[in-house]
Amino acid sequence: MSTERKTVKRAHLSPLHMAAGAERKHPRVIDAGHVKEWVGIGWIEVREATKADLAAYPHVID
Repeated sequence: MSTERKTVKRAHLSPLHMAAGAERKHPRVIDAGHVKEWVGIGWIEVREATKADLAAYPHVID
């Protein structure tokens, strides 16, 4: 089992990038310990990230 976590740059999560197809690649991310979900026009905070979330979704980096 890999302990390396997946990451995605914040710049790749801009509304322009998301509308151009990134929404299929990154529909949910971990940002500052919270799960955020793309809803077509922006990001909404879903909940505080659980251990399962931390393993499943990419972490936002600057």
